[in-house]
Amino acid sequence: MVSTRDGDPKFEGKKLFVYFEPDKKKIDAYDRIRAKTNQPPAAPLAPLAPEDLIEEEQ
Repeated sequence: MVSTRDGDPKFEGKKLFVYFEPDKKKIDAYDRIRAKTNQPPAAPLAPLAPEDLIEEEQ
């Protein structure tokens, strides 16, 4: 959760109200983690030549 509760929960009749506000520290930490994991993928591997697929007999 990237928010904090703003005050105590309040009942109004049968309804319960809880207000949340963004937590800047948690949002910044989440963005840093997401930036690390969303790095571009490694370069694709070069395709194998047919002679690379043939196993040599010993």
